[in-house]
Amino acid sequence: MKLNWRILLGVIVLVFGGLLLLQQLNVITIHGDMWTFLMSAFFATAGIAFLVVLISNKKNWWAAIPGMTLLGLAVLIGSTSLFPAMSAYLAPAIFMAFIAAAFWIVYFLDLHNWWAIIPGGTLLSVAALIAVGSAGNGNLGVGLMFTGMALTFGLVALLPNDGKRLNWAFIPGGVLLVMGLSFLFAVGTWFRYLLPGALILVGIVLIALTVFRQKKV
Repeated sequence: MKLNWRILLGVIVLVFGGLLLLQQLNVITIHGDMWTFLMSAFFATAGIAFLVVLISNKKNWWAAIPGMTLLGLAVLIGSTSLFPAMSAYLAPAIFMAFIAAAFWIVYFLDLHNWWAIIPGGTLLSVAALIAVGSAGNGNLGVGLMFTGMALTFGLVALLPNDGKRLNWAFIPGGVLLVMGLSFLFAVGTWFRYLLPGALILVGIVLIALTVFRQKKV
């Protein structure tokens, strides 16, 4: 029998609906940490169901997005009970990282999906902003976010894709890099050496890529 994600998801929803009905009929009592655990388990199971669909056929790359998102949501909900101190700032960042991982999976499963690099890298950058910014380092968080987004566009131009030249990505990448380093520059004295160092590195990379391409021609 061919695996059908609708059947898997239907079974999960049916079980969860049955538990809710039993609670309403006072057959069972769900409250507090038990309710949190059930919600976390529900979303985790649903996420795993989508990933099973992905594993069964890699052409179903779309299943990575709901699968990893639901797993991230399960971690977000579960951490509020298991790790209350962490959930205040780190759990939301982990949730964003799970969604970012979904897009990276989409890209690596099929290099034609180069567009997935952009949300993948951007969401990881936002995760860094949430984690660092919530700890009280606002400028550092914003700086890391913009720098991460700049690296994302750099990867769009440099990583393998469907054969197209995506040099346009260096333009937004360069703008975002300047913005990111500007915020990092304001954090501490050692960041003052980061901007010129990064510009030198970018210049070397651009020269090296040009020379390499000319040799291939």
